[in-house]
Amino acid sequence: MLNEPPPYILPELHQLVDNNDLSAVDDYLQASATPIEELNTPDEIEHMTPLMRAASNGHLEMVHLLLSYGADPNHVVGAGGNETALMYAIVAPNGVISDTAAIVEALLTNSTREDINGNFVPVDADPNIFNIANHTPLDVALAAEADPIMMQIRDLLIEHGGRLFSEL
Repeated sequence: MLNEPPPYILPELHQLVDNNDLSAVDDYLQASATPIEELNTPDEIEHMTPLMRAASNGHLEMVHLLLSYGADPNHVVGAGGNETALMYAIVAPNGVISDTAAIVEALLTNSTREDINGNFVPVDADPNIFNIANHTPLDVALAAEADPIMMQIRDLLIEHGGRLFSEL
């Protein structure tokens, strides 16, 4: 067909994250002139940042690596509208389910961001950012099955100030 657009290809960083290739992502970000910008740029189809992709796919070590480079856990995008990496970790655990609670904890406690002076400062995921459906991560976790991992996630969210949308 003559009028078909070319197939969309994920940016290289997103592909490396999807493949859970830690050393390649580390090399890529070390060589990048704008690593923070690339870390927080969503792809054009699913509108997910590399951190969202790692959280959704259950790649715990990748989440740690991306956070260590300054990926913003509060960056809001997503195909569903107004999603963060924290929400993706809870609603779309495509990876190892047992790592989901550890990913949530990493997002809530291990984030940094570069300030205007070039210093990295702590910036943890905000557990009260709500999506387009007015659901916070705690709303979503409470609506899920009552398995031990989801109960652990609920406890982590509450411990870090997570609230229901109706309480905000």
